[in-house]
Amino acid sequence: MPSGHNPQNASESQKAQIRTKLRKQRSQLSLSQQQQASQAIFQQLIAHPHISAARCIAAYLPTQGEIDLTPFIHWAWQQGKRIALPVIHPTQAGDMRFHQYFSVTEASASETSASEALASKVLVSKTSASETPASEALASKVPASKGLDNGIPKHILSGPILLANRYGILEPNPSLCPCLDAELDGVLTPLVAFDHQGTRLGMGGGYYDRFYARCTAHNSEQGTATIPFIGVAYDFQQVEFLPKDPWDMQLTDVLVS
Repeated sequence: MPSGHNPQNASESQKAQIRTKLRKQRSQLSLSQQQQASQAIFQQLIAHPHISAARCIAAYLPTQGEIDLTPFIHWAWQQGKRIALPVIHPTQAGDMRFHQYFSVTEASASETSASEALASKVLVSKTSASETPASEALASKVPASKGLDNGIPKHILSGPILLANRYGILEPNPSLCPCLDAELDGVLTPLVAFDHQGTRLGMGGGYYDRFYARCTAHNSEQGTATIPFIGVAYDFQQVEFLPKDPWDMQLTDVLVS
């Protein structure tokens, strides 16, 4: 081995190259391609055995061209399932939890609920018409207002106020929305790349890896999570091989559009 060679640095360099290439490719998708991907993933999700049996599911709000799960989230609410979204801890580095994302119906069910008074105030981002995702029609009743512009779709689903985290990504207000980590039946994970072994490459923050590690802590003998982690991807995001570090999470399944 050459002097000074650091395998970890080599791995990170490979990951960085893959991220740059695939994020660029994702940013070049047309509106039509994004719409088709959203609908294709929606159909796969509602037919997936883990998802159909789940009562509490972690999802995400798309940013920077990620596959839009809006149709699925609306369907899940209609089925009586609870949806949770990631919330990044404001002071604890690398810490991410999942807090409930209420539909308008859920938020207004109780007159004494703190979220009821805020349920109609939805913070949305502004984007150009060309950035409007496939599911805009499903959220056409959500009023648009001036807000963030960080590649987040124009539509934001009905629910309590969504706050912007340090990356400009909208997330449930943790003071109003309960943490559902202990109740999750599955986690839908965005990604930049994946391989046939289920290795996932994210944006590099390590948030999903750390959350996965907490889910495996009580299942250390098998080294697998106690709940399924299902990746959501475009077909071009599959690569032949991804370098894997000990802390990298393992996907249970990947749904590809």
